[in-house]
Amino acid sequence: MGNDLPKGWVECQLNDITDVVSGGTPPSKREDYYGGEISWISPVDLSKYRNVYISNGRKNITVKGLKNSSAKLLPVNTILFSSRAPIGYVAIAGKELSTNQGFKNLLPSVAYLPKYMYYYLKNSKVLIESMASGTTFKEISGSKMKEIPIYLPPLAEQKRIVAKLDTLFASLESTITRLDIIPKLIENFKQAVLTQAVTGKLTEQWREGKELDANKYFEQIDLIHDSKKKPVKVRGTKGFGEDIELFNIPSSWKWIPNYKLTNDGGNAICAGPFGTIFKAKDYRKEGVPIIFLRHVKPEGFNQNKPNYMDIRVWEEFHQEYSVHGGELLITKLGDPPGDATIFPSDFGTAMVTPDVMKANYNDELFKTKYASFFFNSNSCKELISSVSFGMTRLRIDLTMFKSFLIPVPVFEEQSEIVRRVENLFAKADAIKQQYQSLKQKIDILPQAIFAKAFKGELVEQNPLDEPASVLLKRIQNLKFEASNKPKKKVVRKKIEENQKKIKLKPYPEYPLFSILLH
Repeated sequence: MGNDLPKGWVECQLNDITDVVSGGTPPSKREDYYGGEISWISPVDLSKYRNVYISNGRKNITVKGLKNSSAKLLPVNTILFSSRAPIGYVAIAGKELSTNQGFKNLLPSVAYLPKYMYYYLKNSKVLIESMASGTTFKEISGSKMKEIPIYLPPLAEQKRIVAKLDTLFASLESTITRLDIIPKLIENFKQAVLTQAVTGKLTEQWREGKELDANKYFEQIDLIHDSKKKPVKVRGTKGFGEDIELFNIPSSWKWIPNYKLTNDGGNAICAGPFGTIFKAKDYRKEGVPIIFLRHVKPEGFNQNKPNYMDIRVWEEFHQEYSVHGGELLITKLGDPPGDATIFPSDFGTAMVTPDVMKANYNDELFKTKYASFFFNSNSCKELISSVSFGMTRLRIDLTMFKSFLIPVPVFEEQSEIVRRVENLFAKADAIKQQYQSLKQKIDILPQAIFAKAFKGELVEQNPLDEPASVLLKRIQNLKFEASNKPKKKVVRKKIEENQKKIKLKPYPEYPLFSILLH
């Protein structure tokens, strides 16, 4: 900002107006140093902390631990600033407390309001990070922290700035809270649409007055399945006994096993190869893409963190586990399992892993899109939960998936369901895009507000305010006087006797704080 400072403001460094105090950690081997009454804050305590003031951390330490370590007792209104892992979390001490070595703390000063410094440091995160050093992880040192430039307005103007920022950020927080509900509302809406779709309620009025030859359609399914040269092999109907409670569907619909709806071919439904032939040593930076659980999402195929199979190994062992476009992908693991997506037709050839199943449906007889809507619906998830197994993570196996019962309407109604669901989803996605666009604007709003605040453009200047330079000069004079006072000689024994009688002295080595306090 330099010469462009508003009238009455002054540019200085943190060291000019306050004492910078590093945190510390008592030795972990001393159990009697922990579990005391003094709150001990770490950067993790602030990582999800959204309030300005903090009073309690996850751990406490004892007075003994504080005395015999580099940790220090800090007064109320100390500014806590995380200086590593990561840099930039800020809070104000709501009571006397201590911090670990991940902090550089600013003791209270008459030069600034605690809330002003809180806002200023939040705005200066990028600048402070640029001053950090280190290889394993970045850290801002105590000496660098002292050199941080501060644009200091008069105290009276600081009060006006803080009041304005408090008002603006309270309004912004309220807006964000209301906006944050929107993604969940959209998700609930989509699930409601899917439930209506797969239970027949979405097309209830559409069916009225229509002559749907359901019997002929279902006979055709059986006929085509019976004529397959290589039908999907099913070993029993594991997981689908009479105790499975199916939800109600229209009388013109029918529950049909999954394997009857696929194309001809023994691998029309299959999972990826197991470890005997599927080995990580065959992964390459290029080759045939491998589809993992992380790639199969209800909202679409997501090639996140791709891996590839050696093309020669794929040609020899894995071609039967391949997908080429249009197949349904289903996860075997999850909470619950059964997330589904359609493999894109323009992606090329890929192969599934043992934790992902594929289904190649006869799209002239049964719509893959309808199948994806069914498997992603909460109605299906409830069925999957009732048959899945596993202690640490629920799963379904290939036999279950092959024999999984699907509520099937006639082909014409499937087409209508797909059309309606896609239309409603498109409207929901349009709202989501508007939300994301608005959220992006709101996300950058704090920096815009801070920029105006610390340029002196957020509130009006008052020529009657005492300039910050006068206050800064007064502080410098006090520091000079303190540094020239003769030091009293105190006998060691006397100090030890006093320490037994008086309360722990938290910050004797920081004269500026003591001077300003008195």
